Amino acid sequence: MYTRADWQSKRRTVQRIFLLMPILVFLLTLILFVQNADTMSSALFAGILMRALAASLASGVVCVAAYNFYKYLLERSPGL
Repeated sequence: MYTRADWQSKRRTVQRIFLLMPILVFLLTLILFVQNADTMSSALFAGILMRALAASLASGVVCVAAYNFYKYLLERSPGL
């Protein structure tokens, strides 16, 4: 059976993963949008930054929900 330290270690690992996901989504969408742009102007780049930021915020909301669900499962279910 897992000890309390094992549960805390699992939780910290999952928390790190869910904290990195929005950053990765931001960088990947930024790369994707910049590659698809034909010409680069400051207005176009600002729009690309805003779209990448919106995708990152959406993934952040999903990550918070997923982390809280995972935390709930760890606290309530002894079989995980």
